[in-house]
Amino acid sequence: MAFNNAVNAKQQGTQYLSTTGTWTGVDGGSAGNVLTSNGTGVAPSFQAASAGTYYSLTPYIVGADVHSQFTTITAAIAQAVTDGASATTPANIYIKPGVYTENPALADGINLIGFSSDARVAGSHFSQPPPSPTTRPVVRITGQLTYSPTTGADSAASVTNITVHPTASNTHAVIFTADPAGLGTDYFSMNNCEMISTGTGSGLNLASGGNPNTYINNCYLNKLLDNSNGIFAANLCFVNGVSALNDSLGRVFNFCTLVGAVTIVNTNGPTEFYNCQLQSTISVGAGAGFAIYDCQLKGALTSSTLVNYGNVSFLGDAGIASASGGCVGLNQQFGNTILQQTRAGSGTTSISNQDFYIGNNNTAVGTFSLPNTSVAQGQVFILKDEAGNAGTNNLTLNVTGGVKTIDGAASKTITTNYGVLRVMYDGTNYFTW
Repeated sequence: MAFNNAVNAKQQGTQYLSTTGTWTGVDGGSAGNVLTSNGTGVAPSFQAASAGTYYSLTPYIVGADVHSQFTTITAAIAQAVTDGASATTPANIYIKPGVYTENPALADGINLIGFSSDARVAGSHFSQPPPSPTTRPVVRITGQLTYSPTTGADSAASVTNITVHPTASNTHAVIFTADPAGLGTDYFSMNNCEMISTGTGSGLNLASGGNPNTYINNCYLNKLLDNSNGIFAANLCFVNGVSALNDSLGRVFNFCTLVGAVTIVNTNGPTEFYNCQLQSTISVGAGAGFAIYDCQLKGALTSSTLVNYGNVSFLGDAGIASASGGCVGLNQQFGNTILQQTRAGSGTTSISNQDFYIGNNNTAVGTFSLPNTSVAQGQVFILKDEAGNAGTNNLTLNVTGGVKTIDGAASKTITTNYGVLRVMYDGTNYFTW
């Protein structure tokens, strides 16, 4: 196809790009025509469209150069809507690298796609925050991006390869507000994006609404605020600030890193973490449930609802706390969770909730006190005489405050060299085996 300068034709079936860079009518606007080459020069000819619907890649290119049809994202969205874009007839808007100072409002069926030479955003859940967007060619919106779907119908929109960073203080970067009437299902996805807010603003704010479905993949955001009551899923994302998750039919995080504190209220459905790294405290309110599997948990967990665990590789120094008995049955689903910290002791040593194996390599007499609160049912502790001197200098294991017992006694003692004591907590007291 020899379009020459007409290669960037709008392909609406009525116009082509002339050598002067202007849109020129060709066939008077006949419906159902497709732009093709006549094989000579720059002027293309038209032929009738074959049976079925013809879809152009896009007539909407945003950029600062002569080859772009729009200089702002807002103008491209408005034109796409005028041309009939909807959830059933979507339109792609391609955006060239640059800084766009505006507040675009998405509409149903609009897919914003940015051009970028750098795909580093979140990477994996062990990654660090991405490079600064000011040092690489990306599409950067220095304003707020919003999406409020049409009332009463199914709707969908998406954003890909775009950084949103409003300069106004205390401003949310991206806001998704589902149809409050709940008459249709609203879908919104963000892929390979950065959402950076300022002050008290959130990178992504999911406002309350009817039936929202939100999906974010390989994204970086500094805060997450979820007040929606729909479905939410995050994959390979990095949340570098606090997360307030206040309502949901179901919320899932896969291979994500959450650096800041997480507060969760589950009045409609569970919140689940898989293969995630949780670096701060987690507070779970009363509701439908909470699950964490194959994760690294570095902060304290408090919960007022049932917590399901499996293969948690590390628990933070603050351990696990249960509010109102909500963690009853925690270890019934503990799986291969490892609570381990080797500690050498002399004198009196307090064993903390995250300890599993306590190795004493000191030759002096030692006393070790088991935790009295926030112990998970089924949790195990092992005390070992590594110095091989317990026959002379006994090692004593007791319970802090003397409230609980070990095999009905106040304490147990290792009196043989290289001896060991193993205890399990049944929810009330400790027992050896």
